[in-house]
Amino acid sequence: MEKKWALVTGASRGLGYAMADCLASKSYNIAMIARGEEELLDAQEKLSRKYPEIRFIAKSMDLSGADAAEKAYAWVKEQGIRISFLVNNAGIYVYQPLTTTPAALQNEIINLDITALTSLCRLFGADMIEDVEASRKKFGSKRKALKCYILNVASYSVYMPIAELGLYAGCKAYVKTFSRCLQREFRSKGVYVTAVAPAGIDTTLMGLRPSIQKLAVRLGFLASPRSVARKSIRATLCRRPYHIPGWYNALFIPFLSLAQPIFSKVLK
Repeated sequence: MEKKWALVTGASRGLGYAMADCLASKSYNIAMIARGEEELLDAQEKLSRKYPEIRFIAKSMDLSGADAAEKAYAWVKEQGIRISFLVNNAGIYVYQPLTTTPAALQNEIINLDITALTSLCRLFGADMIEDVEASRKKFGSKRKALKCYILNVASYSVYMPIAELGLYAGCKAYVKTFSRCLQREFRSKGVYVTAVAPAGIDTTLMGLRPSIQKLAVRLGFLASPRSVARKSIRATLCRRPYHIPGWYNALFIPFLSLAQPIFSKVLK
């Protein structure tokens, strides 16, 4: 049986790399997109050595650029493959006052977290619906037919009304709401959409001071990318519309609005 294909954005490192790794372990061939070409090719080579039976293709691309989603879609079509698992992971983290945020950076974040993500869901979602419908006709059964998945990475910050985090958290709030609406729109057509809201992850995304990051990992406040990826993919395959990796993180949500002084010291 021919292996299915997954597309992972922001796949060169951190959570995106872990997502590609986990999906490869589930026998998906992987199409990888990320901004830095050298780092992306290194990631492709590393995964190819780990999973010699899996195909990995890679494209260096800035998804915040004009018509970036359309260009990514065209690249995939050129490869002659069909995507049945889409992971929208690429994002830019920013923690600074809105009034001092350069307009170019503001637009880059919005284009990447909102515009590109939405367009990728639209373009690949249409193909997925088409493929599922063809599979249902072939097998004459919804149960035996192809299932397709979209995993959109939001953020735990949607629960954090913290000064200077508004641009990032606001974009991720869109991802959360958009994904839950899309799940209701797509699920009867055999395409299942999940938004995940990871809390702290042991990556360089937040730019924490090394001493603080090591302490946070030791205390369990920062999870490994592999752990978050595994839980996120499992939630998606279980067709959950929304998931916060780590059950204990949900317990802290009522108290996050009180954490402004702590975050102000840690994040800067």
